[in-house]
Amino acid sequence: MLGFAALGALLTGVACSSSTKHATRRPAPPSRTTKKAVAARPPRAFRLVERSIGSLGAPVQDAAAAPSGSGALLLGGLSATDTSIGDIRFVSRRHDALEGSLPGVRHDAAAVELDGATYVFGGGDGTRQLDEIVKVDSQGRRSVVGRLLQPASDVGAAVVAGTAYVVGGFTGSRWLDTILAWRPGEQPHVAARLPRPLRYAAVTAADGRLVIAGGSVPSGTASRTVLTFDPAGRRVRKIAELPARTTHAAAAALGGTVYVIGGRGPEVSTPMRRISAIDPVTGRIRDAGALTRALSDLAAVTIRGGILVVGGRGAAGVTSVVGQLVPAAKTHAAAAPKPASVTNVYAADGRSSTARTARATASTRSPRGRSGSCGTSPSGRSPST
Repeated sequence: MLGFAALGALLTGVACSSSTKHATRRPAPPSRTTKKAVAARPPRAFRLVERSIGSLGAPVQDAAAAPSGSGALLLGGLSATDTSIGDIRFVSRRHDALEGSLPGVRHDAAAVELDGATYVFGGGDGTRQLDEIVKVDSQGRRSVVGRLLQPASDVGAAVVAGTAYVVGGFTGSRWLDTILAWRPGEQPHVAARLPRPLRYAAVTAADGRLVIAGGSVPSGTASRTVLTFDPAGRRVRKIAELPARTTHAAAAALGGTVYVIGGRGPEVSTPMRRISAIDPVTGRIRDAGALTRALSDLAAVTIRGGILVVGGRGAAGVTSVVGQLVPAAKTHAAAAPKPASVTNVYAADGRSSTARTARATASTRSPRGRSGSCGTSPSGRSPST
């Protein structure tokens, strides 16, 4: 983007100096000058390409995810055998570290980063839906700090202006049409209602509003609708339609643009590669590229320079692949760093296992952004429907 801005500034500067030079001879027609100025403005880059980074220690889908330092925390999820797990992992472009576990196993929860801590909302443990709001602080300590208004899995969540919003979900018997607002130390309350109940919607925030894309609906199909919620006006409105009915997708914002990533159609085993770019203000929607493989139930988190995409379910089952979506323009400026191994994310660091062992011995917990144990500790519970 900086390269495009610099080019735009250079072209505009050339056009302006040229107009000034010719003004001493004969002024150019205003309409022609205006046309040249518009033509010199470069288009805004919005397409993304995926760079492969490496792999997790074990496959995972339906994990909650939130930004953390230079990467993301991945919390809970389902294993390759569709077993609910409680792992807390730190994942970045260079690291995959197991940092502990949640108070209990859960999948189809949602997570946000707020005031330096990570909060996990709801989820299911294979036998029931959960109402817990779990805090994971910067030291890795876990505690239950609140309760949703009712147990709910299949939720989405994002933060706008210091408030977390939890969207839709399923109680085990009833679909939810609520957008809950919550701040640490307060009780959640209904901030707004959706036009119809939703599960598995792709949720993120951009330009001071919540963006809610697709999702499963009670009729058994999936939605194409893209909604925004403006907390200031407490208004939910439709701004666009996705190219196809989409559920179980991920969403993240980059540079003011919202991206809906992967997902599937109303039927199971129909994963998608599609990435759609949405302007949250105008509602304009455009094709923004494709994943290297079709995936649903993946996690997506905005990090510096791109969007981290982790895990998910594809045609071959649950995956452990970690990738980064970056603006397509950047691939022309610099080649993607080639990992030394697609199965060992630490190999790309150029650091020896001896150094990692020494750091692990010095501390019983790996600080975020450093390598730790890659093992997993899945629970033996069966997944909820």
